[in-house]
Amino acid sequence: RKLNVSFRNVDGCLLVEVGRSLGGQRHLKTPHASGGFSAMTKVAVYTCAIGDHDWIHRPQVKPPGVDFIRFSNARPWRPMGWHYQDLPPIPGADTPRVLSRFPKLRPMDALPNYEIAIWIDASVEIIGDITPLIQGFRETDTDIALFPHPSGRTVAEEFTFAIEAGRIGPEFYQAADRQKQRYAEMGLSDRKIIEASIIFYRLPSEALREAGQAWWHEITHFTERDQVSQPYAMQGSDLSIHLWDWHFKQDNPYFRRLPHRPKTWIKRLRTGAQYLGDSRWDYRLARHFVRGAATVKRAGLSMLSRRSG
Repeated sequence: RKLNVSFRNVDGCLLVEVGRSLGGQRHLKTPHASGGFSAMTKVAVYTCAIGDHDWIHRPQVKPPGVDFIRFSNARPWRPMGWHYQDLPPIPGADTPRVLSRFPKLRPMDALPNYEIAIWIDASVEIIGDITPLIQGFRETDTDIALFPHPSGRTVAEEFTFAIEAGRIGPEFYQAADRQKQRYAEMGLSDRKIIEASIIFYRLPSEALREAGQAWWHEITHFTERDQVSQPYAMQGSDLSIHLWDWHFKQDNPYFRRLPHRPKTWIKRLRTGAQYLGDSRWDYRLARHFVRGAATVKRAGLSMLSRRSG
């Protein structure tokens, strides 16, 4: 199976053409009787990593017929289960963070040949078969599926939190003030924010295209914080939205949230060991052995303490 990916420029906008070459034929999506998808399914899971801000983790389970595409500005030394695709400079993307947002917010431009595109942040690891989620999303017959944010913060509260937590830097304070005032005048301040780390898209959709363009405009003209601009981007379109009734940060069989690449060398070593354990069977075996030995040690100490007591 060969994945063909190429960029082209249409009306000043960079698009990505992605297609699979299988005997020169193209087929429509057909779910397998076993619950998976056929080799011709137009489903993609994709992410983007710019620089060394995040580790990229190998998907532990890859459903049949689902492409895993990684956009990046640097070719990885190991594919890690992803089809690598270079992300060239894009007009309006003045920082690495904004550049990484282009495929995230504009899936129809990034993956025009797919029917379903599932964005996951680089800090999210797939740990189980997501076929039930794909099927569930198909059955909702909506344009987009999102997770509610576990904090329950409003747009106004998110501006305050992001500034206090350093998520919005001093260079964006004035832009954040203008953006916050603008949303207040539009009656969006009390809207709940959503979790933007995992997004399910149904393509193509004109309403989704309009929302993506509006979302991209906000982060290229105001702050880079996509969570605060999501309500604005989606309030003026006919977009149909599905909210999952659970959150991926809770215990679940599909996703696991991991930390960004640590800044200190001790945390990097610890996270690096986990990274190697997810990509090499021998490291994974050694890690399980160490964990098992630690469990046996704790159990032994517990027994000794009970006897002594």
